[in-house]
Amino acid sequence: AVEAAAGVLRQTARILRSRMHLTPERIVSRMPLFSFEKGFAAADWVCVSDSLIGGYSTARLDEQQGFARFTGKLSTKTPVGAVKSGFAYFRSKPLMPSLLGATYLDIGECNALELVLRGDGRGYIVNIQTESLQPEDLYQAFVYTRGGPYWQTIHIPLVDFLLTTDGYLQQMQQSINMEHLATVGISISDRTAGPFTLDVKSISAVVMSKPLANMDVRPTA
Repeated sequence: AVEAAAGVLRQTARILRSRMHLTPERIVSRMPLFSFEKGFAAADWVCVSDSLIGGYSTARLDEQQGFARFTGKLSTKTPVGAVKSGFAYFRSKPLMPSLLGATYLDIGECNALELVLRGDGRGYIVNIQTESLQPEDLYQAFVYTRGGPYWQTIHIPLVDFLLTTDGYLQQMQQSINMEHLATVGISISDRTAGPFTLDVKSISAVVMSKPLANMDVRPTA
């Protein structure tokens, strides 16, 4: 499903790349959402590939020392009866509901996501799911990775996420409901067969004084 909007997301990514700035001083405050530096509970995450629809891609989310590794092999071979294939993703599971109903992440006044990751030179898609009448609704933004050995600290303004339904870009775009985030995840669907590896240290919501896309490379351990 995420593949259908990949073309539009790539166009958006070209715009974002033209707006990259190495400006950590723009971060006013930070709200950690998910940290993998001290391990994580596999039961809190979902990791799947197009094998769900009979495809041939593989994917897994492994715990490493100080980070999580999203890895596998993408196959663009389309299974019989399917229209498209070649995708994999991982995402957080929704929070446990309370006695009053569903429970969501509330990121308050935050206006951007911050991801600390180390990629393989391939492009990935960051996905945000919010409370919605359509369970297939996702807000998506494209990110580039430059490959190791250095980590990247990426900032994506929330206004740069595009609303899609079942992978298709919606003409009527809506702002993200920042008080009702259900899941956050990352997918790959770049139409390139072969192995992929993405290491992730943390995902945070941040307040940026000037929310511009930032995909810098930090030479940190």
